[in-house]
Amino acid sequence: MESILKNRKLLLQWSITLLLPLFILLLPITETFTSTLKLYLCVTMFIIFVVAFDFFNTAWPAILLPTLYCVLNIAPANIAFGPWVGTTVWMILGAFVLTTALEECGFLRRIALACIRLCGGSFTGTMFGLILAGYVLAWVTFCNHYIVMAMLSYAVCVAMGTGRSKESALLLFSGQIGAGTVQIFTFEALHNSMMQAGLSSISDTLSVPWYVLPVYNLPGLLITLIFFFILTKVFKTKDIKLNGAKEYFDNEYRKLGAISLQEKKAAILLAGLMLYLVTTPLHGLPLAYGFMLIPYLMFIPGIKVADSNIITKVNWSVVFFIAACLSIGQVATYLNLGQILSDILTPMLRNLGIIPSLLLIYLTGTIANLILTPAAMVTTLTAPLAQIAIDLGISHWPYIMTMIYTTDSVFLPHEIGFLLVFYGFGLMSMKDFVTLNLFKVAVFVILFVLLQVPYWYLIGLLV
Repeated sequence: MESILKNRKLLLQWSITLLLPLFILLLPITETFTSTLKLYLCVTMFIIFVVAFDFFNTAWPAILLPTLYCVLNIAPANIAFGPWVGTTVWMILGAFVLTTALEECGFLRRIALACIRLCGGSFTGTMFGLILAGYVLAWVTFCNHYIVMAMLSYAVCVAMGTGRSKESALLLFSGQIGAGTVQIFTFEALHNSMMQAGLSSISDTLSVPWYVLPVYNLPGLLITLIFFFILTKVFKTKDIKLNGAKEYFDNEYRKLGAISLQEKKAAILLAGLMLYLVTTPLHGLPLAYGFMLIPYLMFIPGIKVADSNIITKVNWSVVFFIAACLSIGQVATYLNLGQILSDILTPMLRNLGIIPSLLLIYLTGTIANLILTPAAMVTTLTAPLAQIAIDLGISHWPYIMTMIYTTDSVFLPHEIGFLLVFYGFGLMSMKDFVTLNLFKVAVFVILFVLLQVPYWYLIGLLV
């Protein structure tokens, strides 16, 4: 029976993967909707579904995508494979190398356990500890901490013996918030580089400072805290007992022993990278250079935080996929898709008020999440949204920051790769996963209007 259900699921997934792109291919050609644009959307959607349903190792569709762009004459090779000659891919690779080394030497686990111990041993305290650990690790790893958070959340569930239950669902959901939601209001290397790539396609004068997300989306931190408070009241977490939690975390932290020399060196290099980011307005060098240089100092004799084998432990499939996402955006720019979307949406948004237009973007991003990964969405939509804002004569940041909010506006596991890890542990039902995430989306939209939008007026992004 299980085999039959699995085959039916696979058949449904392949049907969606093939039929929806085919539907686009059958649409009539117009002056705007050219045959090349139609083929671009067809190929892109096919590859995104292949990745979303995890049919193959991610590297396979990631390499195939720009190849198809070239073979089908959608874009020339210098455009389709252009991301590899820019700094973004190498910046992300540096961030991955740094994160892997920090994880190997035990630095990340030490920080995570310290945060959870700080919050006490109650069920509610453990939930908040997971979120706090995620927020701190997000700054330490530049938001490349999702696997650490997944493993830590799972370890808590196993140690506490919660099994497949509502309690496990709440603990894993807290870990999910610490892994994903915090990226809305933290410096996120990937999102920053994707936004920069999109804005650069419009004008070389448009830049993305490192502080964009933590400053412009600062209310996101308050929104997350308010949501956590509401979550604990709705699900009455105060009444849930978690026996032995404090002792477990104390023991795990003691096992780490004293801070090692490697961890101290890693902390110094990390502080150096942070200093480089903060002082970019003074030295004027691109953010990417810091990530392309400082992580590799770990291999130098005398520093030796990690050996060169760390490179082999980097998830290269993700690196290739990030390059493919950048390719989607570059080819879209080459085909003038941003201007086409701007021509369609600008009159519509001009006739709406600020809040309705932001909510329309919120809805668009939430729907786009169903078929695009967050990286692909940020790459694809940054330029059109910025162009629309410029055409309307307003700041482009509220539109783009709203889109960033929607990268976490999810309710199904396939929408973000790391969600599949949390759900794949088998400790939460699909019903619990969907219920908790839909609840989060609903509360976040309300608080976005009540807190985030007024803040943008306060700091002058909206007038």
